[in-house]
Amino acid sequence: MLKASMFSYHAYGLGILSELALPELLVGQGPADVEICLASIDQVPQEALLNRPFLRVTRDEAILSLPVAGTFIIRGGRQIQVIPENGADERLLRRYLCGTVMGILLHQRGLLILHASVISVDGQASAFLGAQGSGKSSIATILHARGHGFLCDDVGPLKIGADAALVYPSFPQVKISLEAAGAAGVSRQALAELDRFEDKLGYRLSHNIVPEPKTLREIFVISPFGEPGVGPLKQQEAVLELVRHTFPTRLGQPGDRKHLLSCIQLARQIPLFRLPRARVVAELPEFARRLEGIVRNLRKAPAAPSWSVPTIVFQA
Repeated sequence: MLKASMFSYHAYGLGILSELALPELLVGQGPADVEICLASIDQVPQEALLNRPFLRVTRDEAILSLPVAGTFIIRGGRQIQVIPENGADERLLRRYLCGTVMGILLHQRGLLILHASVISVDGQASAFLGAQGSGKSSIATILHARGHGFLCDDVGPLKIGADAALVYPSFPQVKISLEAAGAAGVSRQALAELDRFEDKLGYRLSHNIVPEPKTLREIFVISPFGEPGVGPLKQQEAVLELVRHTFPTRLGQPGDRKHLLSCIQLARQIPLFRLPRARVVAELPEFARRLEGIVRNLRKAPAAPSWSVPTIVFQA
């Protein structure tokens, strides 16, 4: 018997029932794959409470315990228990739930989770991979403003098949700086504060939201250094970048054999390119225009591993 207060949502290809309101997610009506429920402090292992911040991730159970926010227990890719800290900001709880915690749950369900923003260009997905602050969300927002479909920001779940990898859409919101939002033509009035610990602002997208999984065609690894061109990664480099920028290693947790094999398989299927970061935010619109052309030119070429594709230099 479901509790009367349960909310129904849809995100990352999953039906979600939650005791907590999660307005970031899209309202759902289908069957539930995941349940989010409130729990009591006595269900949290003492080691997690005494050593915060605490994180331990396995395929069966994961625990994330944070001062100020609370503790999240993720089990079997099907259940998330939330134990809020006294006086915790609900916006902070939601930010972790919709992002990192859902990423861990999707990892438990066997997907490969990119730390990436993903946009659909001409009906197929381009992923922008990189460290925090590398400009993933800014590039995705400006490409979206240029008419391309939005799939996800920060957490990019992949289902890798024998011949293709599918990206599952998340929810229509990006985290972006005020300066980058201005470069994308987004007004300050369209932005919302997320919580007192997050410097970026939330931008709720209202159109060009991709509702279904899309085939991934290429991955760009954003780098702050290098020549002003899009350079292919050799296979070994590609695997290392994928391991570095996927869950659980992105969270500082050891990956298992399945995680490594997934990274190897993806590097064999999908070309990865080194993408130099725009020098200043004001350059982002022109940067995105040129990148759009590069994506289309890459797709015109016959399918080839990334290490056989020449470097493409940005041209005005």
